[in-house]
Amino acid sequence: MIRYVDGALYIGSYRARDLAERYGTPLYVYDTDHISEAVARLRGSLSIVGDVDIYYSMKANSNPHIVRFIYGLGVGIETTSAGEVYIAIESGVDPGRIMFTSPGVSLSELRYIIENGVRINVNSIGQLKMICGLDTKPEAIGLRINTGVASGHHRYVATGDPHSKFGISLEDADRAFRIAEECGITIERLHSHIGSGIADAEPYIENLSILLNLASKHRGVTEIDIGGGFGIKYRDEDPELNIDDLAEAVSKTIESWMKRSGGRSVRLAVEPGRFIVARSGVLLARVLDVFHRGGRQVVIVESGFNHLIRPVLYGSYHRVVPAENSGSREILDTDIYGPLCESGDYLALSRKLPKLSVGDLVAVLDVGAYGMVMASTYNSKPLPAEIMVSGGEVRVIRYRQGFRDLLSLIPKPR
Repeated sequence: MIRYVDGALYIGSYRARDLAERYGTPLYVYDTDHISEAVARLRGSLSIVGDVDIYYSMKANSNPHIVRFIYGLGVGIETTSAGEVYIAIESGVDPGRIMFTSPGVSLSELRYIIENGVRINVNSIGQLKMICGLDTKPEAIGLRINTGVASGHHRYVATGDPHSKFGISLEDADRAFRIAEECGITIERLHSHIGSGIADAEPYIENLSILLNLASKHRGVTEIDIGGGFGIKYRDEDPELNIDDLAEAVSKTIESWMKRSGGRSVRLAVEPGRFIVARSGVLLARVLDVFHRGGRQVVIVESGFNHLIRPVLYGSYHRVVPAENSGSREILDTDIYGPLCESGDYLALSRKLPKLSVGDLVAVLDVGAYGMVMASTYNSKPLPAEIMVSGGEVRVIRYRQGFRDLLSLIPKPR
């Protein structure tokens, strides 16, 4: 779906160079065939567990067109803010198919979320008491539990760490159930998200086992949500979560628990984000400058950490390739930097790339998750456009910012 044909990079049915010339650069491009394939793969693997609720974690990519497309595949939407709830509803998502979980929410935001019928996972005792103090309360909620099981590709994303801000500790779980009962709310779901970019099924099973043990004490619990964070390959040698192995292990764990619980059943929910959208995205950017220093090719391109912050923030690897590659150009040790006035503004370091020239087009791959959604206008550089490729159709899903847009919310100084 994203591949070379006769030396030219194609995204879906379209040549990357043609898309860049038609829509300008920098440009985020998403191929929806990748998204459909990821959802189908996930659904097929998890079928061994039985009926599983899949919620797309829209913090990975919150463009309304992406959200609407994924919802159209029969996937619910997981949100982390009232703003994401608003975008999901405006994208046509049934509020009953929206899940909300956040470590911090205001009273007015809670009212908005509850009044719209969105499903809630409570992150703390304090949040639970806020809900109990409202005039209009949900009949049922979920509890986000911090089981102490943490995993992920970087310490910033290990949300299951017992010292993190995420979730109610196991020691406080029974207290939360008592508070909910006193204010007439049923706790129907136990939720836990342990991290992101996880490549091993074992921490998921450890986490699931702890949640099931807690559910054994509370018969009102009918659903277990094990979050997302399913790791993918950003380079060939990276480990990747085997979804089939995870599904089989989850199925066995739940089946064993059901036997010990006298046939009692629970429904499973998962909340992948990166797994669904990461591979769909490509960032196209032109080369602005090239020079050689210390035996290396130094390339400055239009996009830096203002458009893709993952390499700088997490030390993440993204493949960078030329949009046109005849295979005859000299291969050089290459560093690719962005245009920002920051020494740490880079996209890729120590890569083997063909000799590049000013005006060449390069593509940064696997940027469908945590790419544009984390972009900024730092250095007062406008945000890029976004387009979505669906079969034989190309659709603009975010217009390119201009200089005037940088001041659109700021009163003119006097």
